[in-house]
Amino acid sequence: MIAPVVEFDSVVRTVTPAPDSNGNIPIVRTVTYPDIKDGNNAAAQNFFGDNQSQVTPEQKKIFAEYLQGAIKSLQDAGVTLTEIRYNAGASTSKVHTGYKGIGVPLDTVTTEDNNKILVQDRLNSINATLKAVIQENPIAKSLKIVENPSDSKPNQGPTYAKGQWKFVNGKISPDQQAAYEKTYAPYRSSFGAFTLIGVTKPNLDTSTTVDYTGTGKWRIKLIWDTIDLPPWTPSSGGTVSVYPTDGNGVACPINF
Repeated sequence: MIAPVVEFDSVVRTVTPAPDSNGNIPIVRTVTYPDIKDGNNAAAQNFFGDNQSQVTPEQKKIFAEYLQGAIKSLQDAGVTLTEIRYNAGASTSKVHTGYKGIGVPLDTVTTEDNNKILVQDRLNSINATLKAVIQENPIAKSLKIVENPSDSKPNQGPTYAKGQWKFVNGKISPDQQAAYEKTYAPYRSSFGAFTLIGVTKPNLDTSTTVDYTGTGKWRIKLIWDTIDLPPWTPSSGGTVSVYPTDGNGVACPINF
């Protein structure tokens, strides 16, 4: 067995859904824009500008294209769609804002609490856009439509202290831009998601291979079948440790 010491998530597995009572295999496909699986995704981090909360027509068009592409790929694979769900996600760093609401002038006093208002308005705007995109798609609007809970995460990451950064005309000083982005950008993100649900027949390949990779140090554990060994104590030094056995085998972990 080979696995990370800290996170046991180095696994490759194949998942094949079981048929339902009618002999159909359930299919669930989720598409997000921007693709938050990419980690530090610049498109997700910069989906909204500073103190902005409204989805643009260009972004709405992209959502529509994502939905249409997902529907086509499933139908081309022989999937009969039955339901569509949607939801939004938004997070901010702990950088203070003067945002007080749509159409409300920015407050001269910036606070963390205002980030909660900003996140909620962003979620509302994304969800409204996703709903409109569904209603404008002739196939999606005929399905059962469900709004899933939103993913609201204001005030993530390191603490922000007023005065620790230099601002020029309300924007971070160019000489500190890189450091500022490195500190706070990973904690701001916005996205929208469509989840399409349907069924297909068992003769289609519905298996899914999931590949997880680990981080940190790795551990290799070797386990042998039962063998009869005389008592032995390893010499000191090195990185190998031998654990006592209960007679059911010898486990010999070695850490790299």
